[in-house]
Amino acid sequence: MTHGSATLKALRDLSAGAHWALCGASGEFAAGSGAAMRVAPLAFMLDPEVENDRRVVRDVARITHRNEEAYAGAVAVIVAIRARARSSVRDLLDEAAAITPDSAVRDRLLELQTLRKSPATIATEFGNSGRVVDTVPLALYVARSNMSLSLETLLAEAAGLGGDTDTIAAIAGQISGAGVDCADLPWPRIQQIAEIAHVERGVNAFTRLLS
Repeated sequence: MTHGSATLKALRDLSAGAHWALCGASGEFAAGSGAAMRVAPLAFMLDPEVENDRRVVRDVARITHRNEEAYAGAVAVIVAIRARARSSVRDLLDEAAAITPDSAVRDRLLELQTLRKSPATIATEFGNSGRVVDTVPLALYVARSNMSLSLETLLAEAAGLGGDTDTIAAIAGQISGAGVDCADLPWPRIQQIAEIAHVERGVNAFTRLLS
């Protein structure tokens, strides 16, 4: 089950009157990346090292994915974004693994942390499927390996890895974007987004909420 179908199931169940905590997909096929791909804004509001904040992250993941791996992936992404936003980041995979709960996602982060191979080689050797254990560690690896590249170049490389390209590129881009100056964003391409005005309204509302 992909993150798209898990979200569709949750929306259908909610519409039918089910409790939000019971709407998410469960079991092995719920170990998808939908929660990890959508939690980026929470990185600016929640600290995964605080118990109550972790509970919020778990609930956000649970809405669509009642699976501990999906939750672990969401935590890893939030930690990586917070780390990338700081000027003194040590190692994205190391920092994420230090806070991510015990899981296959954490094990993969630790395994990749010691490697210095190309992202393409990592994708081939470890997988680039839509399973969270593949997408999140790979996305963090891409972000760590390309910290000196422009965001546009990084996204192109992430998308070129194959597999679940939209998820891998989205997560890698969110992490890397946290450390990019606004002036260095690829504005010509951003302005080509069909509903960019709607996106900008959402961003402006969110930044007002933070201020």
